[in-house]
Amino acid sequence: MTGMTDEQTMTTWDRVRHELMAIVLLTLLLLVMALLSAPVASATDEPKLQSNGAVQYLSGGIGKEEADALKQQSADYALTLEFASARTAEGDTSPGAYVADVKVDIRDAQGREMLDTTSTGPLLLVRLPPGDYTIVADWNGVRKQHSVDIPDGARRHVVFMW
Repeated sequence: MTGMTDEQTMTTWDRVRHELMAIVLLTLLLLVMALLSAPVASATDEPKLQSNGAVQYLSGGIGKEEADALKQQSADYALTLEFASARTAEGDTSPGAYVADVKVDIRDAQGREMLDTTSTGPLLLVRLPPGDYTIVADWNGVRKQHSVDIPDGARRHVVFMW
């Protein structure tokens, strides 16, 4: 560095060091923000436990991760409802495409409303006391009905196909 005094050289190096430190600090700050935001984002994506009177339920299952998480939790619920569209090919034994936005009404044997909700995904997990229930599910204006008996300690899985 010809033509520069020792003081000018020192000032140049101080400025470079200061700029490098600023870059390092900003990079670390961005890294910390990214790490902190990832768990928050995934936690808000999980279905939230909801209740309708004494009945608790989870609704969701859009995407493989959310569906797998709900299926793992299904052991804690007396009733699992699954919603799918009809198969497309003759003789096809696979389930059709999953559907959401299904209006669900569950009533006990005396006709009392236990749950009235709209599913936010293809799975609806419901905690119900033992008893006999009638489930009415409506998707795109097509209504399906199913009766189910839930003995004490038992779990039931009902699939509605449209």
